Amino acid sequence: MSYEKKDLSLRTNRICVHKYLSKCTTNPQPPGFADFLRGTITLYNLSKQYNYTLYLDNSHIIFKYLKPNVHIINEDVLCDTVELLPPLSYDNIYQKLRGKFTEELSFSILTNSFYEDSITGQFNNFGNITDDCRIYLKNLIQPNEEIVNKVNYLFENIYNINQDEYFETIHLRCGDLFLHNNDIFDITKFNMYCNKIKNLMRNRNDIKYILLSDSSEMAKQIKQYIPELGYWENAKVHLGDLINCTTDAVIDTLVDFFIMSKCKQINVLHDSGFSKVISIIGNITYNII
Repeated sequence: MSYEKKDLSLRTNRICVHKYLSKCTTNPQPPGFADFLRGTITLYNLSKQYNYTLYLDNSHIIFKYLKPNVHIINEDVLCDTVELLPPLSYDNIYQKLRGKFTEELSFSILTNSFYEDSITGQFNNFGNITDDCRIYLKNLIQPNEEIVNKVNYLFENIYNINQDEYFETIHLRCGDLFLHNNDIFDITKFNMYCNKIKNLMRNRNDIKYILLSDSSEMAKQIKQYIPELGYWENAKVHLGDLINCTTDAVIDTLVDFFIMSKCKQINVLHDSGFSKVISIIGNITYNII
């Protein structure tokens, strides 16, 4: 599906295209996947309010590994993609977004905007969403056969867990420094993480846990110290900056996403957008330990 610039701006059925850029002009780094999805939630809510149809552009590499969907399109528009990102404040971003919708013209955009909580009405980083928004996102974010096969292999051969049984994940988000240099190890953080994980697992011998992390070295050491944790050593990448990006790293990051989406509770040591957005979309209990 392709529109020229004049056609996009004059369409009577107004559309908003959320385009996940791999390079930005207003910010050194495009948003991470969770922040992109947060922006998608905001755009969904505003599209519903202003009678737009929301699409996602499929040019980013992640869409190669998702199932086709009528709302994921090859939108090779000739108009510029508007960027509404920090360093603008999130209040300013949201007001400018509303302004775009009130123009009543179709447009292409990238944003990581906060949104209004569907229950409290508060303007939040991540908050509650409506059931129809949850369904929209679940339908959008469906793994393709390659991802499904890898997830199945890990459950059957590495974790020895039935995907339908009760299990929990532990998401260890160490930060971009650890993500970009997987050889980094911090003994102080290691001791703290191990103590917290041990305390979580104490007297819960019937529950199986899967460890997911953005730090290879930290996770490997924790697995050695707590061998009952399920863990697989994988390639890692920040889907926003794509530094040291390989095909394996993109696939493995999405595999982590879909593994976490199958658990009954997500346990985190530090609040993380990656695991938080999974809990919101999947309506999964989110627990900071």
